[in-house]
Amino acid sequence: MHSIARISPVPLLILHGDSDRVVPVQHAQALYAAAKAPKRLEILPGLRHIESMTQPQVRDLLEQHLRSQLSAKEPRNAH
Repeated sequence: MHSIARISPVPLLILHGDSDRVVPVQHAQALYAAAKAPKRLEILPGLRHIESMTQPQVRDLLEQHLRSQLSAKEPRNAH
């Protein structure tokens, strides 16, 4: 759990279904609390363990997050 704070400044997105019976939602909340910014937590209503990526709206959310993070970065100069 303590290692998550070292991820920063890499943007962190935590997706967790609120009906997950394998990993309690409190685990995602604890990870989020331990992480440093930039961070985002999305609790997904009605979704179970590893089910979130089967939902188009969740894939859209992930794509939006990735695009926003990639567009926030300045392009590197190729050498």
